[in-house]
Amino acid sequence: MRGRGSEVSPAAGPGSAPARPGRAPSLPGRESNLRDLGRRLRAVARGAPSVVQVHGEPGIGKSALLTAVGQLAAELGFDVGTASGLPLEGEFAFGVIRQLLNDLLPARGDEYSGLFDQVGQRREAHYDNDVAQVDTELIQATLHSIHLITTSLAERKPLLLVVDDAHLADAPSLRYLGYAARRLSGMPVMIALGVTDGELVRDEASLTELTLAAHRVRLDGLSPADVAQVLRDVGGHRPRTGLVEACHEVTGGNPFLVHELWATLRRRVARRSTPPSVHDVMTLGAPTVAERLRSRLRNFPYAVELARAVAILDDNVQLRQAASLARLDVDAARAALDVLVRMRVLQDRHPLRFTHSLVRRAVLEELPLGTRMFGHSRAAELLHTEGAADDVVAAHLLQAGAPTERWQVDVLHHTARRALRQGAPDVAATHLRHVVDAPLSRARRAEVLGMLGNAELIFDHAAGMATLREAMAHATEPTLRAGVALSLIQALQAVDAYEEAGTVAEEALACLGSDHPDLAWQLRRMVFTAALMRRHTVSAAHAQRERLFAEVPDEPRLRREWLGFFAVQYARRGRHRELVVRYAKEALSPFELAILSPPGYFPLWSLLEADELDFVTEFCRDVGQRALDHGLLRPAALVHLLRGSVYRLHGDLPAAAAELTQAMELFEEWGVPPGDHDRSLCGMELLLTTVDQGEYETAERWVRRMGISGALPELFRNNFLLLARGRLRVATGDVDGGLADLLECGSRARSWQIENPMTLPWRAEAALAHLARGEQEQARELAARDLVAARAWGTARPVGVALRVLGAASEPAAAVPVLTEAVEVLRRSPARLPLAHALFDLGVAQQGLHRPAEARNHLLAAAELARDCGANPLVQRAEAQLMSVEPATSAADRFARAGLTGQEGRAAELAVEGLTNREIAARMYVTVRCVEFHLSNVYRKLGIDGRPQLRTTLESL
Repeated sequence: MRGRGSEVSPAAGPGSAPARPGRAPSLPGRESNLRDLGRRLRAVARGAPSVVQVHGEPGIGKSALLTAVGQLAAELGFDVGTASGLPLEGEFAFGVIRQLLNDLLPARGDEYSGLFDQVGQRREAHYDNDVAQVDTELIQATLHSIHLITTSLAERKPLLLVVDDAHLADAPSLRYLGYAARRLSGMPVMIALGVTDGELVRDEASLTELTLAAHRVRLDGLSPADVAQVLRDVGGHRPRTGLVEACHEVTGGNPFLVHELWATLRRRVARRSTPPSVHDVMTLGAPTVAERLRSRLRNFPYAVELARAVAILDDNVQLRQAASLARLDVDAARAALDVLVRMRVLQDRHPLRFTHSLVRRAVLEELPLGTRMFGHSRAAELLHTEGAADDVVAAHLLQAGAPTERWQVDVLHHTARRALRQGAPDVAATHLRHVVDAPLSRARRAEVLGMLGNAELIFDHAAGMATLREAMAHATEPTLRAGVALSLIQALQAVDAYEEAGTVAEEALACLGSDHPDLAWQLRRMVFTAALMRRHTVSAAHAQRERLFAEVPDEPRLRREWLGFFAVQYARRGRHRELVVRYAKEALSPFELAILSPPGYFPLWSLLEADELDFVTEFCRDVGQRALDHGLLRPAALVHLLRGSVYRLHGDLPAAAAELTQAMELFEEWGVPPGDHDRSLCGMELLLTTVDQGEYETAERWVRRMGISGALPELFRNNFLLLARGRLRVATGDVDGGLADLLECGSRARSWQIENPMTLPWRAEAALAHLARGEQEQARELAARDLVAARAWGTARPVGVALRVLGAASEPAAAVPVLTEAVEVLRRSPARLPLAHALFDLGVAQQGLHRPAEARNHLLAAAELARDCGANPLVQRAEAQLMSVEPATSAADRFARAGLTGQEGRAAELAVEGLTNREIAARMYVTVRCVEFHLSNVYRKLGIDGRPQLRTTLESL
């Protein structure tokens, strides 16, 4: 069958399966249509004639289906004649019938060509080429002659006559097909017509009469699965699911649009190393689509203008707005709208909307740049006059060149401010860069540049600093200069530029005077922070701290900042825990996305140090999720860092490692400088987590990746890295190097007045390093001092840790009561891993006192809990220690003979005593779920159903 159809045929693309004899060819999404038409072809072959109309929107696959029907008919033994209505041959009498007979009788064309020539000559002799004016007798004779040819062909073989684009067929041909359709009774003939919905018909009366009783096959868009098959056929491989869904969304499953979209995508990304993305699909137009639409609308210039106006205004457009933009009066706009709806360019609904977004983008991309920019400018003015939302108006202003009027600047500025409040700094920056190109006063330019710099800092730190420096150059008004300075100082501190940060703060403070106490407090806090970051200036920071505590700002936002400042400073000093927790929660409430900008989130570290893990978890679930939803890299990294810290403090090491790794990767992707405080905290948390997991090679890689293998400058952030690196060195056998790091960390901590063991637990870690060197006295001294500091802070975790280290550094007789207290204290905290360590040390101490049963129970509990935490080194130590415990008691022997493990036997004994599962879990220092697991194993191994039989069965062992 010859391809005269005007639509791209997916069946003809690469990867199409060849047709099998007697079976429908493969055609994605049209299998049921092919089966239906195949049944009709078989009925036709048995003498049941049929007229079929395949219709739908342009590009929906009518030509492809008709082609497949023709192939199927040929395989079933039909003679197949094909033709297509053509735009330029509408006045060529019997043009479609000539095409059909050329297919069916190629060698006998001269015998019947005279029939058509007579009609053509007679038609030319009459005005307007009206078929009704042609001699009726001649027409009837011609129709009868053609029908005799058709009949003779049908007597020889079943006959299929396919006419694609029948709406464009010449009138005489349509008249003949209607003539034949009424005379096909008992003849094996099928007439299959392809008709595009909404197109003008050359002879509507004849086509209507022909299709009045026809079997109609309406084609709709392909499903996502069928679109995937089409893309697989043309691309040679299976596309990603997200890409398929995006292609389906923008094309509505229209096969022609799918093909053109994919072809355009491949051309556009040919020079890239990355494959097409969902963003590419959602933002791309296709030139061929625009050309096809322009061809269809060539006789409707008003429709062209209205389509362009709707494309510029985007979806959900009012008709009056589109008409105004297109400069059409009401009647012309309504007529143009009817054309566009009939042709399925626009949906049959109001407000106006393109049927396929790909078509809208194609129309838009086809407009010359100047025309498109002017159109967006007029659209912005029109919408602004009507009171449309600023973000709607701003979307057009961004496409219209630099703003030239005050109202345009205001709209873009307000939209940027709103985007920042909603956590979309990239959107805000786009609008603000547009404003910067406008003619502005010096003060307005400084204000805009300051806002732009703040937005850029969130996703491009270097660009943000450069913009803020430019803003400082334009800011002469004291309060504006102070506001810009605050942002620039924070950015400078992130790259260790503390000297410049302090200078900027002091200069802004000097210009401000005494009329703005709240701004002055902020700047003094910045001077304090700049001094606090360096060891050689930290004493100056301490001298300023009490003044900052004494001055409480009036503005509510700054009041919250003051509360957070108080909480952070006293948490580090390990004092006033209750007040720290209350102030920190007040500083963070209500939860807002803006809290994720410094110093808003600083109080969260104070709450972590107070073991207020539930509050931090709730914060991450609320505010943090909003940051992740907006795709903000730095705030998202902070959320992962906080979650990872919570997981580590809970003792879920695998989850902590996953969150912290993601946080570090986001910090690096965003370009956060290595000197950033949060990135350093993340590094500390990562190293501590991987050391506890026993992933020493991973920890060493992080050390190299963070560039902290050598000497670490005396900066505040390096206190945390010294602690983590010291732990790693001790764990990997470099005890002397690790102890040196930990003692240096302690020396620096004293300079910074960090006494809280939860902020920097250097004493506990150094004590354990001394123990590894056999230096018990030094270890006990550090542990005792750590216990004093821990009790001053007042949370269970550091008290339990200090007791555990003190017990580990003591002789067994003295160690057991101290370690027993450590276990009891840690059980009241969420600190599962420190509890596991305390249980291990208590088991070792009990073994030293020749108490094997108690030792075994504690060591088993330690191993179980450590395994649950993912702390592999502790698991291995506990299991090795268990091997050296003295022989089990007779009860343990009996349990072993029954195949019960030590933990299972202990759980069974406690169950016999009448303890609940929760009480057993508390006694064994494991979870209730672990108890349930152990008891289930006991029942299975002993062959009993549950607790009622347990006592008797155990006594019989």
